[in-house]
Amino acid sequence: MKIANKISLSFLITAVILSSISMVIAFGKTKRDMKKMVFDHLITIINSRVTLIETFLKSQKRATNQLAESIVLKDLLLAKKNDKNYQSRYRKAQRRLKNTARSDESVSDILLLDKKRTVIAATDENYIGKDENNNSCFLNARGEGVFTKDVCVSGTKKIPYLSFSTPVLDEEKTNFLGILIIRILMREINEITTNQMNLGKTGEVYLVNKNGFIISSSRFMEDTFLKLKVETEGVKKCLEDIEEFGEKEHEHKVFTYKNYQGSLVLGVHKHIEQLSWGLITEIGEKEALAFIYEQKPVLLKISFFVITGSWLCGIFVAGLIIRPVHALHKGTERIGEGDVDFKVGTKINDEVGQLSRAFDRMRINLKKSTISREKLYQEIAQRREIEEKLRLFSHAVESAVEGMAIANLSGEIIYVNEAFIRLFGYSKEEMIGEKINSFYFKEGIYKSQQVTKTIIRGNWQGELIAGRKDGTCFPIAIYASVVKDNKGRIIGQMASHVDITRRRETEEKMKEAVKIKSDFLSMVSHELRTPLTAIKEGISIVLDGSAGKINTDQEDFLATAKRNVDRLHRLINQVLDFSKLEARKSEFRMEENDLNQAITEIVKMQQPVAIDKGLYVRLELGNNMDKILFDKDKIIQVLINLTNNAFKHTNKGGITVSSKKDNDGKFIRVGIKDTGEGIEEKELGRLFEQFQQIGKKFRKPGSTGLGLAISKEIITGHKGKIWAESQHNVGSEFIFTLPIIKERRGKG
Repeated sequence: MKIANKISLSFLITAVILSSISMVIAFGKTKRDMKKMVFDHLITIINSRVTLIETFLKSQKRATNQLAESIVLKDLLLAKKNDKNYQSRYRKAQRRLKNTARSDESVSDILLLDKKRTVIAATDENYIGKDENNNSCFLNARGEGVFTKDVCVSGTKKIPYLSFSTPVLDEEKTNFLGILIIRILMREINEITTNQMNLGKTGEVYLVNKNGFIISSSRFMEDTFLKLKVETEGVKKCLEDIEEFGEKEHEHKVFTYKNYQGSLVLGVHKHIEQLSWGLITEIGEKEALAFIYEQKPVLLKISFFVITGSWLCGIFVAGLIIRPVHALHKGTERIGEGDVDFKVGTKINDEVGQLSRAFDRMRINLKKSTISREKLYQEIAQRREIEEKLRLFSHAVESAVEGMAIANLSGEIIYVNEAFIRLFGYSKEEMIGEKINSFYFKEGIYKSQQVTKTIIRGNWQGELIAGRKDGTCFPIAIYASVVKDNKGRIIGQMASHVDITRRRETEEKMKEAVKIKSDFLSMVSHELRTPLTAIKEGISIVLDGSAGKINTDQEDFLATAKRNVDRLHRLINQVLDFSKLEARKSEFRMEENDLNQAITEIVKMQQPVAIDKGLYVRLELGNNMDKILFDKDKIIQVLINLTNNAFKHTNKGGITVSSKKDNDGKFIRVGIKDTGEGIEEKELGRLFEQFQQIGKKFRKPGSTGLGLAISKEIITGHKGKIWAESQHNVGSEFIFTLPIIKERRGKG
């Protein structure tokens, strides 16, 4: 076989083998990584939904216990129908039950049963007088704690609900008086499960009871409540786990199976321990791994073109090698015949070209006996210059803090500095001659090979996982570039290495802090609102005389307590509003509105406050102000916050509210200027931070320190800016801008 054919065939075989191996490794690794990402995502979703459902159930149990302690209900159970005060106690009990139901939208009905299991009070008076002897809530609630009856459908209202029941005892907790039953709608639990955010088009979250029937809304089917029994592998595994482990902690793995529609899905399950429910989270395998399968034909096409190109390249290289060999053979024959003037050399820069040019130099040397002294001096000077540059370069690299390594085009290390040696723990002798890829862990090798190819075309920077001599691994940032000779030819590559372990640790701590904040806000929402509602209701009942007459001092104390409860409730709402805005979870209803009209409404609303304090309120609104897109409710909230602040800190003079277009006509500028106390310059930078009330003399009772922070988040969400200008003891002006947008661009 000819040399040219051998060379082209070698190129073809090598390209086929390398392309096949690379494609299999790349596809397999990418598929595993993608599956792991999907699994982690499903586990995160199901954990958050289970937490929300369990928190809701616990809060309803606490609310049931609190209502069972009501003196009004106990008085009714202790009274007899022929007592003269029975009707008064009955009305008070009815009012208490209905007020409780109104305060919680998830409550369907509340029933109060006496010892004979007869309903004596209820939010729906149609139940009064009914005998509940066969009601499992009565039978099971005679024990301690709150009994939770599994979800069922109301016989009259035809709606699904949960029942929470608990015994009502006398003040000494010794005598059984009756049973309190609260029926809770499944609506809030359905809202938790039907939230399909981050689940794509085929993802679904649903609940099944201990018998495998769906008890929540289905994304793909209608009317499934207690009608559709799911017998998929995911539900079977869930029910088996409930029976085997109960409330014991155990691992829940994500696996692949067919859902109740017969489609292949990736799914995971978890238990709602209080009711032996199972929560199932699924997403279609095709959708989850769509990106991987879309890339497979692309990889095949790339492999085909690489193999074809390699084969053609082999033919071309073989021709380049063989042609100069033939020319060299002809030239050597002519020189052998004595023709020393015949030029053999070619312009090719390979070994054959070098050999032909060596023949030419030999021919020239036959004619010359000496070398020019001037050229010799020039050569010596050039060499000294090169040596000096090399010395300076070596000193700079050795002094570098980063680990520096230089490799040839084959990726073999030819130089490392001391920082590189300390970073990896090997000696210089152990590193020289090794492939630079061998210092990265297995998952980084493929990527580093691609990096090597990329460097040949230019510079590259990125991150890989590296390994030390002692077997430990660490993340590393690499900044690589090519090395060229004096003719611009690429002869190698140089890379600096920086250990980024601390940066990665900082990023993990930040993620943990975000999770802690999210958990705290969830606790505020579900753990504080319920007891606050009960406290507020109790104070209101006592204040309006439902629990008996109270004297003036008692009324003052209770009024003070109610104001503080209302303030705490507002604070919780502001904290949650700020959190939603900060996390970009609050939706902006961007509609075309008249900003001047909104400003006028707020000023009219604040007129009584100005009159009460003896202050003036002025409007200086710009003319020809077009309607623009903004969320009117949120901008009104900003205007209220800023005008309230102005009135709080102004005791004489007044407030001026202005609006105008900026010079280039791209923004509308709104200012709220007062003649109040003013703000010191050093305090201006902290005005819009959370829970900030600047300076002792500026602190006002009832302030939460969140108004300005919320205002800043709202204005930022509108792509605007907000700031303050002030002179101490002269006055302040709070200014914000809104972009002039007239075309609807979707949700903000």
